[in-house]
Amino acid sequence: MPKLQTLLGDGCAVVVGLPENFNLSGALRSAKEIRLATAFAHVSGWKSLKADVERSASDIFLLTGLECNQTEPAVLRDWLDLHLRKGKAVTVKLASSKPFFHPKVLIVHSPTGQFAIVSSGNLSNGGLQTNCECGVFVGDAPTVATLCDWFDEQFRSGDEFNGEMIDTYEPHYKKAKKQAAALAQQQKKTEEKLKIVGEASFAKRSRALELAEAFFRDKDFKTKYANRKVGAQRLLEHLNAPKFDFDRNGWNEFYKESVLGKLNPIYRDRVFKAGNRLRIALRLLISDPHATIPAVLGKKGKVRISGFAENTVSKILAADSPSEWFVYNSRVPPVLADFGYKASRGVGRDGRYIAFCNEMKEFMNACKERGLSGVDAISLDAFILERSVALKRKRVNP
Repeated sequence: MPKLQTLLGDGCAVVVGLPENFNLSGALRSAKEIRLATAFAHVSGWKSLKADVERSASDIFLLTGLECNQTEPAVLRDWLDLHLRKGKAVTVKLASSKPFFHPKVLIVHSPTGQFAIVSSGNLSNGGLQTNCECGVFVGDAPTVATLCDWFDEQFRSGDEFNGEMIDTYEPHYKKAKKQAAALAQQQKKTEEKLKIVGEASFAKRSRALELAEAFFRDKDFKTKYANRKVGAQRLLEHLNAPKFDFDRNGWNEFYKESVLGKLNPIYRDRVFKAGNRLRIALRLLISDPHATIPAVLGKKGKVRISGFAENTVSKILAADSPSEWFVYNSRVPPVLADFGYKASRGVGRDGRYIAFCNEMKEFMNACKERGLSGVDAISLDAFILERSVALKRKRVNP
């Protein structure tokens, strides 16, 4: 297998299909047009492109988002300054936030042809080089043309910005940066606890898989799954995810939904009174679950809210990312215990939930290896519900 490279040389943010001796610096300097769309823009990434973009005589279009207050104000000021110096040759915009803006695309037209880089990495040193990222080099003209059409549509719906707008945004960015640092600290502590305690055990996995296979192959399963998936989407709509600017009615409607488990109504109003703290917690959960779960579920979590626990948190995460996060409510422990599952000890509620999700991912993959399709948090919740009912019957009629 050939050694994979990043756009900046050796690193972990690989780009598949890069031509031999590819030179990004030379391509940018000789370009006729440069289009860049990035969800977040950081100084560490922009400085790797800045000198070459500034020296280019091309038409330049720069587009970034402000979601989760991740884009650094210094980059916005640099872009605005570039626009003021070069005039119409450089156009800079803020992407529309509806829907959530999350792409990472670079398109370059040069005298010798055109190419695009479509990647998971943002405009940061991590996104371009040091993070574990994966991108692909696109060189065929029809695909690049389609990407240009997509970019131009996003650019048209974006907003031009000025210095006053950046000044207004900067305090929000600084506040979010402090919160992110605290979340990262908590995540590190949780990871350390999980390493010390070790993995949870799952003694009767084979039996669980056999019962799950029978459940998922049942003739009515596909219809039930489709209905539950619609219900999961409805949960997010009530809360207006990922912005989470819902009102009391939206929160009440969310609480009424029984899909992915019923919520205890005694906590509804208490949690809603947390106001903006609740909305911040939800935005952080969706944008970076691994870092935020310790802050929400941990005993001394920075955004912990009384009554906002695993059942609510896992319900939202499972609806948003059903292949990564799984429902954990009062039905789950007895069913897991019946299958011989032993949770990690001494890691707190946050560590226990993360360990549970890791185990469920392995279980989900084992189901897929048996040829079962549509296995995710939504379908596994239905299976656990069915087993929970069966266990109750067994206790009543032993």
